[in-house]
Amino acid sequence: SFTTTDDPGPQPPPGGGDTAITISIADQSVTEGNRGRLITTGYTPRWLPYPTGYRLPVRLSSATPRARAARLTYRLSDGTATSGDDYAGASITPDHPEAADFTNGYLLFLAGSTSQTVNINIYAMGDLDDEPDETFTVTVSPPAPLTCGLPSRCTATITIVDDD
Repeated sequence: SFTTTDDPGPQPPPGGGDTAITISIADQSVTEGNRGRLITTGYTPRWLPYPTGYRLPVRLSSATPRARAARLTYRLSDGTATSGDDYAGASITPDHPEAADFTNGYLLFLAGSTSQTVNINIYAMGDLDDEPDETFTVTVSPPAPLTCGLPSRCTATITIVDDD
């Protein structure tokens, strides 16, 4: 006779069971733009902005080819710029009309890769206001139990340059 168990044996840790992932993201400046149109709701005119899109490249690398894909998360956070008024983010696969409201998303580091560049789509919301330049941050986090340590750079400051 013999005994079986449900124990599948050793499992790779979360994050793909591979070596550390190095993340490289750089500060970037984007132009606010003046795209949009004036609409009237009732008796109140207001500016309806058309966002100007930009791609923020994120470079991922690993010392050895990844055995499994790794899912990294990102988060956009207000600084002096406000989400929805001054900027918006979108998933890298925006299949949803509400995608421009996303301030969180994910990046996929593909299995078999040692180096890969993926983009985070960000949008500057145009207006006609003369105002100071504004900022927000983008933070990329590797899957647990991996952490963001040197030589990685996991946070970037995005400056929205006013052009009014």
